Amino acid sequence: MNSIQIIELVVMLVVITWAVVYFRRRESASVEVTPEATSDGLQTYIFEHGEPQELVVADPLCANELNAVVLVYEDRIVVGGVAVARHLVDDVTFNNASVPYVDNRYQLVVTTRDAAHPVLRMALGSDAEWASQVARQVGCCLEAK
Repeated sequence: MNSIQIIELVVMLVVITWAVVYFRRRESASVEVTPEATSDGLQTYIFEHGEPQELVVADPLCANELNAVVLVYEDRIVVGGVAVARHLVDDVTFNNASVPYVDNRYQLVVTTRDAAHPVLRMALGSDAEWASQVARQVGCCLEAK
């Protein structure tokens, strides 16, 4: 083999490798994520348990997901997909769960008398005012019967 044949072989291998990578990426990109697939947990829960009295959005970017909303029913509250009897809820508040060198990360904190779930937590983002409003709104929903 002379040097020209070796160069041609290397170029051909590079082109074949590039074509394989290109078509695999194109194939994986063609799989679409439908809105129904992302909201399946929330839609399924509401379909199985009925419409809630109140729905409080904890994370507006994920408002169609079960782990980003608080569902308030007549007999229970669902925080992040975990249901607890409404009469067992002691307190609703928020706190800053951040660590040093990281932006503020607030979370909703619901304390209960339920042995299986004494504390329910849900991420609220980095805005203290938003976290306060969500905690206040959930508290008001629980007080109103």
